[in-house]
Amino acid sequence: MAKTPKKEARAGVTEILALLRHVFQPAQSVHFLIALVTLRWLADAKRDSRPLPCHLELPGCLEYHTPLTLDENHLGHWFVAMFEQLEDLNRRELGGLFTGLDFAAPHFQGNDEERGLLIRAVEILWFKDRYQCSFELMKEALAMSRSCLVTSFAAPEWNTPASLCELAARLLQPKSDETVYDPACGTGQMLIHMEGALECRRKRVRLYGAEPHQAAWALAKVSAFYYGFSSEHIGMSDALQPENVLESEDGQCKFDVVLAHPPWGAKEWRAENPPPERHERFRRGMPPKNNGDYAYLLHMVASMKADSGRMVAIVSSGVLSRGAQEGRIRMGLLKDNLVDAVIALPEKMFQGTTVAGAMLVMRRQRSSREVLFIDARGFATAAGGKNTFSPQGIAWIADACAARTAKPGVSALAAIDKIAENGYSLSVSLYVRAEQESTSTDIHAIRYRRKKLHGELADLNQQIDMLLDAVMLGEAKHSRELERA
Repeated sequence: MAKTPKKEARAGVTEILALLRHVFQPAQSVHFLIALVTLRWLADAKRDSRPLPCHLELPGCLEYHTPLTLDENHLGHWFVAMFEQLEDLNRRELGGLFTGLDFAAPHFQGNDEERGLLIRAVEILWFKDRYQCSFELMKEALAMSRSCLVTSFAAPEWNTPASLCELAARLLQPKSDETVYDPACGTGQMLIHMEGALECRRKRVRLYGAEPHQAAWALAKVSAFYYGFSSEHIGMSDALQPENVLESEDGQCKFDVVLAHPPWGAKEWRAENPPPERHERFRRGMPPKNNGDYAYLLHMVASMKADSGRMVAIVSSGVLSRGAQEGRIRMGLLKDNLVDAVIALPEKMFQGTTVAGAMLVMRRQRSSREVLFIDARGFATAAGGKNTFSPQGIAWIADACAARTAKPGVSALAAIDKIAENGYSLSVSLYVRAEQESTSTDIHAIRYRRKKLHGELADLNQQIDMLLDAVMLGEAKHSRELERA
């Protein structure tokens, strides 16, 4: 029985990536893989005159069967020439994407005993023509590359679960002609999943993103134009650095939709004593230099438009309750009435870690001074050893956020004053009570109740001391009066 295009594509991508991993580091292997599959996809589309999801100019000499006719000495140079021409013709979309990939390098050459790596890769990719599987090849190559990068670099944010991306899209609902910005776009998954919630054609939504790691950035660029978006404004940069802040004539660029799954606990994201900024990203406080969680949050807040701005950030649970400088920043965000909803996520959702996280939803314009808290752990369904959200779960959470639904044991509304009583903690368990509260063992709830009781006990001890002092003072006065008598 013949393999389906999907299985055939997966087998081919797996084989090529394994070959590349023998001679290159993981990041280089991924970059070479994506380049090879992209060229195969484009050559296939040109040969059959099939429209691409996005507009790209293709070289006139890009012929599908050419690599099958070249010997090993000329094949690598043909690939280099094709990528150079592609970038020259599509400088705004592809500029720098394949620069530095030397397919004529000795690593791709064979010897007397076996064929070269590049020859074998072409045989695997180009001889699958009978299945018309170039689109499946691209999809499998993107998915496998994300997984490879996460495993190699311990970066779960580079493979955000599809259900979380879809939930973010439902919560943010991008509209025609709006701008969407991800300052830590990784491999681009959250950006491209805006497609599922669009009320308009994809090309009417402008995507902006930043990612400092070259291989992840390449995946984000290719993912964007594979799914029909322009990748022109997805740049290779660290958005937290002052020199990389996107600017307009009025200062820092503002966007309608801001979203991100930034790296958790980023170290050394700034200098010990950073110079003054041209912008006001950190006017609510400077986050600690060895934890960039709130640096990303404040950058995202500063990137929202004053009227239509809304954002979703996937954060660690610690972001909701940590104190010190981060606690003061969180207090400022709440007092400014920016926090719209907090969604507690299940464990085991992310590749490479079992740690649970949370979704923070913020909006510039809010008519209420209440925050919606949702415990989404009950919506988890197991799939492939990981937890995910079903379409029904995604729909319920999104609808609850839109309607501000309070449901016992699942969701609750809390006023800013109530949150202040809990030390401005956004820990969901403080506000969403289980039906049998006595069985709750949530560590955050216990910590804050203990802290509150300690405060009450201190107040009582102070009052008792004052009463005892008063009694002792009265007794002393009475004794002096008796002595005078």
